[in-house]
Amino acid sequence: MAIKGLRSGILQPLQQITGATARLEKGELIENLPTNGARELSILGERFKKMAEARLKAEESAKKRSDELDSVFSALPDLYFKLNRDFIILEYRTSSPGDLYTSPDLFLSHNMLDVLPTEIGKLFQQKILEHVANKKLTTWEYPLDIGGKREFFEARANAIHQSNDMIIVIRNISRRKQYEESLLLSASVFENSSECMMVTDKDTFILNVNPAFTEVTGYTKEEVRGLKTNILSSGHHDQDFYHTLWEALKDSGCWKGEIYNRKKNGEVFPVWLSINSIYDESHQVVRYVALYRDISEQKKAADLIWQQAHFDHLTGLPNRNTLIDHMSHEITQAQRHNLLLATLFLDLDDFKHVNDTLGHDKGDQLLKLVATRLASSVRSEDLIGRQGGDEFIIIMGSLPNLTPAIRVAEKIKKSFSEPFDLEGKTVYISVSIGISFYPLDGTNSTELLKTSDQAMYAAKESGRNCYHCFTPSMQESVVQRMQLIHDLHIALEAQQFLLYFQPIVCLKTGKIQKAEALIRWNHPLHGVVLPCEFIPLAEETRLITGIGEWLFNEGCRSLKKLQQAFGSDFELSINVSPVQFLDSKSGLLPWLEKLTGQGLNASSIVIEITEGLLMTSSEESLSTLLHFRDAGIQVALDDFGTGYSSLAYIQQYDIDYLKIDREFVRQIPESTDSRVLCESIIVMAHRLGIKVIAEGIETKAQERVLTEMGCDYAQGYLYSKPVTLNEFIK
Repeated sequence: MAIKGLRSGILQPLQQITGATARLEKGELIENLPTNGARELSILGERFKKMAEARLKAEESAKKRSDELDSVFSALPDLYFKLNRDFIILEYRTSSPGDLYTSPDLFLSHNMLDVLPTEIGKLFQQKILEHVANKKLTTWEYPLDIGGKREFFEARANAIHQSNDMIIVIRNISRRKQYEESLLLSASVFENSSECMMVTDKDTFILNVNPAFTEVTGYTKEEVRGLKTNILSSGHHDQDFYHTLWEALKDSGCWKGEIYNRKKNGEVFPVWLSINSIYDESHQVVRYVALYRDISEQKKAADLIWQQAHFDHLTGLPNRNTLIDHMSHEITQAQRHNLLLATLFLDLDDFKHVNDTLGHDKGDQLLKLVATRLASSVRSEDLIGRQGGDEFIIIMGSLPNLTPAIRVAEKIKKSFSEPFDLEGKTVYISVSIGISFYPLDGTNSTELLKTSDQAMYAAKESGRNCYHCFTPSMQESVVQRMQLIHDLHIALEAQQFLLYFQPIVCLKTGKIQKAEALIRWNHPLHGVVLPCEFIPLAEETRLITGIGEWLFNEGCRSLKKLQQAFGSDFELSINVSPVQFLDSKSGLLPWLEKLTGQGLNASSIVIEITEGLLMTSSEESLSTLLHFRDAGIQVALDDFGTGYSSLAYIQQYDIDYLKIDREFVRQIPESTDSRVLCESIIVMAHRLGIKVIAEGIETKAQERVLTEMGCDYAQGYLYSKPVTLNEFIK
């Protein structure tokens, strides 16, 4: 009975408590512990239950905190190491395995000083001991070469409360270091740059300027900060300039160009300015950065170089190179408008005697006075230049006849009858003048200078102090001219003219869509004569009316064959002289009826006219042009850019095509000016709804540049020289 009571009162309750202990080790809680048996065991069971509940709750809370820490560790870009006092790694965690110096297997249970490179290990030891000594959070930075790339890290050491262990947190700060270095470099460049720098907000209020800005403009940072950039406005540029600038910034985010600014003292100076937009994450402009440099000296140097290249340093007159350029331009104008050009070659008589007796200083002074006296003797539109030594050249363009040149020569001769005062020394000097005319005595600047020089020597041989025209050439030219007029009359009656065709190619497709009809004179003695040799004379004698009529009729007959070969939309360009519009009997208006009668569409014909027609013709001739336009005949403006280039007339008469002169096309690959001019013509024409044809294309380089510019059509020897109708169709 005693044994039974011992079992039920003590042994069985102890068994239950022992089993609960085993279950507790597994994290399980026994709800029913013994309530019978010895009173002490019952109390022990109740206290065990409360203890177990507290323990399990604490373990659950600890696990929850551990899970939260794991989440935090996973979210942060840091390495975490737990070390004991002997630097042994007890635990580590990381979300960036790539930042580990070596394999994770080599970390746990290893001395951290042995895992790291020797020098870095020593640094760690020093900093950790430092932390142990002062009990404060210790921070340091160090580099590591990982995977062939240098990375930078920041380490923080802190002890665990009431423990000999400590935590080291390591973060990769490579990007931050790069950013800091970039900021330092940017700040250094900003402060030390020789170029002026300005930073503004999106509304162009100034935020910062560098020392170079202050040095150049005179404004300090404090004076301009918070002000708008127009404090530098010089008033030199109009609204269109600034509109273009801001449109470029809006479209591309940057602008570069030359601009004039005003300094604090009011001085206006040129700068080369570069503006760049700075954007935020949503691609909205938040800043503008402007860099510029003062180019005053650069412009002065360029102006000086240009001046030295184009003008005589002593007299300030144009030099030989400038004279030749001007002469070439005037020759083109004279040829276009059937006018004359005069070249006067002047040589001072006995100038050597002045140098020899009075000295070269007096001789130089005399040359300056001569330049002034010549300027008072010529027309305002004439150009005076110094050939060299005591030789001067005068170019007189757009002459209707020889008289104006003779009148100027006489005026110069008379002016030289007055003495020259060389600082108290009175000097009398005369001048010998030789005169030659385009096209009578030469067709280019070289020939005209040569013939006028020969005429000047003839004047010297005639006794000096006189002028002499290049008479032999003039006489020969008159004879040739009279013979040519006679031959032209016969040519018109005998139908000695031929029609050649040059293709006009579409630059987009490479296909031949048009052709220009070009007249040739098959002279019985001289062979094929080009139009530049007989058209001006035909215009002067009004024979151009009959020649133009023949060209139109022959062109219509040829156009029907061309359309049969190339399609009904094939177009033919025909040159029409301004004289034909001026001549009321030229028969231009009946052309429309002839087109209809031959079953040709009016839009198949393109008449090519010169700019001079628009500028100088009568109301009647311009009315005829408008009548052509209304009927559907297209109009092309030939050799655009070498004449008047009046945009008002181009718009008024609704021009269909502009033809860029071959001189501009020829220089496109080498000349920046020609490229800019051609591109400007193309852009302007397209904005006016006009298509552009480039003439005289001879190379692929020219074709490529024009295609890139957006030119519509091309014509030239690159594709074909002018050929007969049969050759063209083949």
